[in-house]
Amino acid sequence: MKKAFIISAIIFILFSWQNTLFAQFSVSYHSSSLPKAGFGYDFNEKIGVELRLYTNVFFDDFTPELLVKYNLITNEQFDFYSGLGGVVNSVNGMFIPIGFQFRPIENFKQLSIHAEIAPLWDFNDRFIFLGSWGFRYKFKKKFAVKVAE
Repeated sequence: MKKAFIISAIIFILFSWQNTLFAQFSVSYHSSSLPKAGFGYDFNEKIGVELRLYTNVFFDDFTPELLVKYNLITNEQFDFYSGLGGVVNSVNGMFIPIGFQFRPIENFKQLSIHAEIAPLWDFNDRFIFLGSWGFRYKFKKKFAVKVAE
């Protein structure tokens, strides 16, 4: 029941914003003891979502997580963000990601390096403190798509 509520709340938030958002696709990799591959949309410079899939797991342990993030500070070289997310399957819970990404190559702004911490409350009354670092590639603006009119 809690899984359905979390997923429904995230979908409701996304659809309620659809008339004013502009999406841009990105892919990421998060290195940690629980490595993840991510697929994201930045709706504008402040708001984005990301679907992350845990890697190096058996198919029965396939564990997706979905998060909505908000850039608290953003400029040409650096983003500092936080948000809210949910994860289901091998871990069932909610987490609050807090992270930053920076673009170290002046002429290649699509590539960024990121680091994140994410306190996770497992619905089985466990508290897990996740941390990761990795890379993100944001496709150029010409690949961006309009979400809605």
